Amino acid sequence: MSPDLQLRLLPAARPLLGRLGVEWFRSVPARPGVYRMYDALGRLLYVGKAGNLRARLASYRRTRGQPRKIVRLVHEVDRIEVETCVDEPAARLRENELIRSLRPPFNRAGTWPRSAVYVRVVVPEQGGLAMECTREPCPGDFGAFRASAALACAAMVRLAWRVLNPGASVADMPRAMISGPGPWWLRDARGGEWVGDARRFFSGESPCWLMRCLRELAAPCNRFEDAWVSADLGRIAEFYVRGPERLRWLRSRLGLRREQVLPEELDDLPVMSDRMAMRAGEAGQASAGEVTGATGSGGRATGGRGASSQG
Repeated sequence: MSPDLQLRLLPAARPLLGRLGVEWFRSVPARPGVYRMYDALGRLLYVGKAGNLRARLASYRRTRGQPRKIVRLVHEVDRIEVETCVDEPAARLRENELIRSLRPPFNRAGTWPRSAVYVRVVVPEQGGLAMECTREPCPGDFGAFRASAALACAAMVRLAWRVLNPGASVADMPRAMISGPGPWWLRDARGGEWVGDARRFFSGESPCWLMRCLRELAAPCNRFEDAWVSADLGRIAEFYVRGPERLRWLRSRLGLRREQVLPEELDDLPVMSDRMAMRAGEAGQASAGEVTGATGSGGRATGGRGASSQG
């Protein structure tokens, strides 16, 4: 049963209201910014952002209907610091910066940028193809991507192996393609034919690897094989949209010329793109307002001349 539907013997606790007081909440600026929550020992517990600090922090005054994590948090908080920002995107960037550097215990998303990886496409001397995920990029590597890139690499090599070995089953597949941290090898002389597709795929230029698999894969022989193939296809498609394609679009939009992006930029680039769109929208509205004002002014002047000539 939901906690909100259960009968209570006592009213839901409001610990922050008792510690900080109503006047403190009223004094918080109604502006974009970030806030930091500390316990009684001065330890940072949580960093958050808001488009309206006063409204966001007011939501912590009650515990009724809040997730358990928030209820635990507000019972531990003894002090809150606020920092205003020029706009909401700036607040999001500041929040990302603070979370990465301070790693508060109640924050999870974005606290481990080192989980991001780069993808390396290798052509071994003996032929074939290999993919490897690394946290230390070299020239020619792709990324950075989220850690799900490793799952996508394994799925890509498995599907290419199926194309090159029609009629084979999971039982025939090399174990390293099924489990393990990589690198993932396509030990077939024909694997070199896939290198160009791999590089275009990870650069975000084209989902050609996925399209080639869809075009050349033999029909699975049973439901188990079909489910395996479908899962790998879905994993690759989702990774391409959220990884290479999105990263290519963001780099183009923001004019980034570097070969790779930094792990922390995976959180910051979307915010910077949103800020650019917001400012472009504001500029467009201002320009439209100026045109409307000039048109209105001209219309009044014409009306005046008409009235004068009639007189």
